[in-house]
Amino acid sequence: MSDENPDNQENGLVIFSIDDENIEELGKILSIKYSLDFYSITLDTELNLKEIAKKIANDENPRLPNATHHKDRLLKVGLIKKKKKLQRKKGHILNYYKGNPFILIVPSKYKKDIEKSKELNKFFIDLFRSHEDN
Repeated sequence: MSDENPDNQENGLVIFSIDDENIEELGKILSIKYSLDFYSITLDTELNLKEIAKKIANDENPRLPNATHHKDRLLKVGLIKKKKKLQRKKGHILNYYKGNPFILIVPSKYKKDIEKSKELNKFFIDLFRSHEDN
């Protein structure tokens, strides 16, 4: 989400307005089982793409092109974020992903005020951190 407040990435909050350019994509993501599974898996732990694909495929042959497609869609709307990169042998970089656990859909006229609300941000930061520690 290009106009999203970067502070919201730290508190695990993704804010959409009714007329947001990504609201339709959010609906598609939440209605496709593979995308929803991908998102759900990343809510609890940081995983790389292959680990996510294996969990979705129930440890069968992971469909990496499918996982890559869904990862890109989830990143685009802000439901997941890259948490860390791990440098592997021969210069290969392995990215790990974590889901943003809070999705808020608000009327367009309130979106900017909600994004700027220090009290709301503090609430979500505290809630997010308390659950990450568990």
